[in-house]
Amino acid sequence: MARRVGRHPGPTWVGVLALLAVMAVGLLAYPGSLPQSDAFSGTAGSVAAQKLIDKSFPPGISGPVVIAVRDPARTGAAVAAARSVSGIEHVGAAETHDGISLASATLAYSPTGQRAEMVVETLRSDEQRAVGSAVLVGGVTATQVDLDQAAGRDRLVIIPVVLVIVFLMLALLLRSLTAPLVLVATVLVSFLGSLGVAMVCFRWIFQFAGVDSSLILLGFVFLVALGIDYNVFLSARARQEAPRGTGPGMLRALAATGGVITSAGLVLAGTFTVLGVLPLVALTELGFLVAFGVLVDTLLVRSLMVPALVVQIGRRFWWPSQPDPGAAGAAPRPPAT
Repeated sequence: MARRVGRHPGPTWVGVLALLAVMAVGLLAYPGSLPQSDAFSGTAGSVAAQKLIDKSFPPGISGPVVIAVRDPARTGAAVAAARSVSGIEHVGAAETHDGISLASATLAYSPTGQRAEMVVETLRSDEQRAVGSAVLVGGVTATQVDLDQAAGRDRLVIIPVVLVIVFLMLALLLRSLTAPLVLVATVLVSFLGSLGVAMVCFRWIFQFAGVDSSLILLGFVFLVALGIDYNVFLSARARQEAPRGTGPGMLRALAATGGVITSAGLVLAGTFTVLGVLPLVALTELGFLVAFGVLVDTLLVRSLMVPALVVQIGRRFWWPSQPDPGAAGAAPRPPAT
């Protein structure tokens, strides 16, 4: 494999990148957040009870929306605003206790579904316009909406922080600025490609109702950590071999560490696959994403794409340091006397 990569570095990394780009198109198949009623891969008592309720009662009766008004004088406006929202079946009379008024609203949909979440988001917006900050909306559905929004904010904060920390660690280890940029970029495209295939499988093969709100963040942390781990194995050995030339040194590093990295990836993928036998859909999704992502990173990115990129970039890969003396295949410099 090392010889093939060395003979055709350009077509190798371009081909792998094109394949990952096609895989990433699967992100368009994102099915939305996973409803709590579909969180089990088998039949759960709570799910069976909800289906029984749906046959004879408004689906939202098992999880009413709670409207809390901190100014009792504005309770009427809050109730009127709730009754005008499409998707709310019924709004009960408000009760006041200790200066707080509460009213319960019954949704026309299952309280754990995506349609119910959209209704709650609309209700919150309408209540804010009608009553302002004096009203709060709670309940099972509102909690799920808040969890989804918190997960979105976490992704926007944690993912960049992780990438910056990884870049700094690689820069210190490899004493380079170009190498960390290349390696972090390969980790990102590997993750996006794996996530795209996972979305397609979740939607059309496994036919899950949605994706757990924490899946993308957890999958990213796992795959970035594992991918960088393999990068450290490969790149640290390549730097040791760099006095022979950057390209030849990387190919020697690939030949020396490829078997270890591949074996570790296969073992890890098999371990995460075990999560698929558990009855929780969220764990099945996480296990599949991490297992598939590890295989992609091990067999495509770390074995083909990274070595091919390094061979083509050459000495600039180690910039600003220069462990490569400049001539491919040159012998290591003798120690100073």
